Amino acid sequence: TACDGDRGRGKTSGRYGKSWGNKENKVADWRVLVETATVTSGSVSKDLVTHGRLESEAMADITPETAGVVTEIRVEEGDLVRKGQVLGVLSNPSLEAGSERASVELAQAQRRFDQSKKLHETGAISDTEFLEAKDAFEIAQTGYKEASGARGFTRLTSPVDGTVAVRNVRLGELAGSAAPAFQVVDLDRLRVIVNLSEGDLDNLQIGQPVSLAGTYNKTVRANGTVLRISPVVDESTGTIRVTIAVEPMTKDGPQLRPGQFVEVRIEVDRHDDVVTIPRKAIQWLDGAPIVWRVIDKPEGDDDDD
Repeated sequence: TACDGDRGRGKTSGRYGKSWGNKENKVADWRVLVETATVTSGSVSKDLVTHGRLESEAMADITPETAGVVTEIRVEEGDLVRKGQVLGVLSNPSLEAGSERASVELAQAQRRFDQSKKLHETGAISDTEFLEAKDAFEIAQTGYKEASGARGFTRLTSPVDGTVAVRNVRLGELAGSAAPAFQVVDLDRLRVIVNLSEGDLDNLQIGQPVSLAGTYNKTVRANGTVLRISPVVDESTGTIRVTIAVEPMTKDGPQLRPGQFVEVRIEVDRHDDVVTIPRKAIQWLDGAPIVWRVIDKPEGDDDDD
């Protein structure tokens, strides 16, 4: 770096600012150490950067449809479960008694109907009596189905395949519809929903590649694609809703988890095989980007002049 003009005490001259004219005859060295990098050929992309929270496409809160005492807990947090698998069992004496009563009533109605059918075939009873027995049997069937279904409310089952994320119940406590007993999520079907400015709409397309990283741990990464773009702009915020599907991650290393806040980079443009330099090498002068180039010293240039 060439330095010209006066700096502090004494006059400066020469390539590296050799100083003279002061009483102590000291030399002021104005050289600046810089780091250089080689210009290379590579790829350059334009990204839209935002943040969002991960969630699962398939996530279910299993809430008891009736109150009951927890008598069985068959899974724990982190367990893999299948659709229809029983997670826990409640005890409700009222529902259990109702189911048993409906079962007895159905058996009685079945016997009466069978007897009426035989008597009707021989002409021993009228059509009206036979139809009354038939109606009673059908009503008993309906009552038994209702009672059996209500008793099934005491068996908490998973509606999806996934992993148990939350267990909120304990053995012996009373569980009810006030809070979910379990939460099951599918960790292979993650998504993140972000809101982008209306001005970015022209740059967005379904299928664009997306890279995600943990906001507080950049080493935890995942890839995804733009899955859906809302057809309307939120008039209150001037933003558009974009849904990003996250590709399944390997089970070996750290993983992004539902509920985690992540950095989202949507690649909207890309140029391959172009001249590239480090971003930190770019400086700005009057609003325009500039870079400095290192050149060899001209022959005959004397640093002491």
